[in-house]
Amino acid sequence: SSGGGAAIAARLAFGSFGSDTGGSVRLPASACGVLGLKPTNGRVTLAGMMPLSPSVDVPGIFARSARDVARLLGIVAGHDPRDPRSSGLPVPDYEASVERGIAGLRIGVPQNFFLDGIAGDVALRLEESRHALAALGAEIVPVTVPAPEHLTELSRVLVYSEAAAMHGPWLREHAEHYSPQVRMRAATGLAIPAAAYQQAQQLRLGILRRFVEAVFAKCDVLHLPTLGIPVPTLAETDVGGSAAMWEKIAVLVRCTAPFNYLGLPALSVPCGFTDNGLPTSFQLVGRPFAEATLLAMAHAYDGVMRWSRRAPSFPA
Repeated sequence: SSGGGAAIAARLAFGSFGSDTGGSVRLPASACGVLGLKPTNGRVTLAGMMPLSPSVDVPGIFARSARDVARLLGIVAGHDPRDPRSSGLPVPDYEASVERGIAGLRIGVPQNFFLDGIAGDVALRLEESRHALAALGAEIVPVTVPAPEHLTELSRVLVYSEAAAMHGPWLREHAEHYSPQVRMRAATGLAIPAAAYQQAQQLRLGILRRFVEAVFAKCDVLHLPTLGIPVPTLAETDVGGSAAMWEKIAVLVRCTAPFNYLGLPALSVPCGFTDNGLPTSFQLVGRPFAEATLLAMAHAYDGVMRWSRRAPSFPA
């Protein structure tokens, strides 16, 4: 989905779409300084998408403003008879809802896992964004997130198992057509036991229910990093299918993949630039089908800070 984020940042399009299976909309959105939404699982149809992991895949939206995201979401959201897992819940007027304001909303700041080990300049931008949101009338509250360290691993079990099943025939017959990293990641699922896959599926609904009850009883929206480090260079991430690949991936998806497993809506919102001159962002996460709340918060924030209208200024 990186091309979609780059196209919006380059002002080549009004909006674009991608697939978010572990952060593949939110991460390039963060790196490009644009907004990236992963809707609730089932909010947007999967029909017509190239599948990777059907139980985790979600169509996502890139745009330069919350209003633009809202307009596109209103067009594509809703039940689709071609996709029996798409939700039949009514589609709100997302574009109208961005103006409702955020006074009185509670913003939860995780006290465990998600802020561990993030870079200092990223942490500073996050703190500044929380101050700006508080000035708009939101209440900042500390929140302890239940067992987040297990969510990424559970997501990996589903994604790599299903990717291996989807791509198995092509991998066996045309492995040379895959880049080393994609080939290695897809083939990893061949070594995951069926029992582990089944257990990850069985645990999913119960973990989601406990997460929502524990977290959203205390806040309306979670506020955390999208990417906990400054945007890395190509050389820093181009490690092919080597053992270093897994470490790089773990760092990149640490704050995004948990919400793919849970199926919750998450929105990456630009909040300035790190010391290397590249964009960074915060991520808003809500209860199921709370996209309107996330978009209203992003709209209020950008109306004051206007980061989506600023270009990077690279250091000499």
